[in-house]
Amino acid sequence: MFNKNNQQIDIMTNMIYEKLVPKDHLLVKIDSIIDFSFVYDIVKEKYSENRGRKAYDAVILFKLCLLEYI
Repeated sequence: MFNKNNQQIDIMTNMIYEKLVPKDHLLVKIDSIIDFSFVYDIVKEKYSENRGRKAYDAVILFKLCLLEYI
C-alpha cells in the first residue's frame, strides 16, 4: 500500500528541530531547494493497491539513500 508522509510536525518538535539543526546545514539547504515529491510519481507503479501492511514513505526512503550517498 502506497503511503505518503502527511508533513505534520507538531509545534514542540519543530522548535526542537530549529534549535538543534543550524539553518545553514547542508541537508537543510537541500531540503529547501529540492521538491522531492517527484519520487511519488516514479515509484507509484511499484506499490500494490491490496490491503496489507503500509509501506514506508517513498520520499523518506529516497532521502535516506541520498544521505547515505552524501
